[in-house]
Amino acid sequence: MCTNQGFKSLIPKKGIFNRYLYWVLKGSITELQNMGRGCTFDELSKGLLASFEIPVPPVQEQRRIVARIEELTRRAEEARRVLHEIEDELDRFTRSLLAKAFRGEL
Repeated sequence: MCTNQGFKSLIPKKGIFNRYLYWVLKGSITELQNMGRGCTFDELSKGLLASFEIPVPPVQEQRRIVARIEELTRRAEEARRVLHEIEDELDRFTRSLLAKAFRGEL
């Protein structure tokens, strides 16, 4: 992996669950991008990043939040998979129906 001088490392302190930090940052991408400054490309300076406030509930609450987010994410991924299967089945049905219609079998 390669990085440049603009790379920022975020290392959770004691009392911050790493996956909680991940989900907070993932949910804040647009806000963080809007904070970026630069001529050639936007960069989030150390000072700007330090000004970004992250709510930090107790660790057990962080773990509960992460568990709920990850459960909902799994359910959403499963729903997307099922939706794709339904779309594929509908496409096969439509092609079959059209073929029968053109053959005068309806």
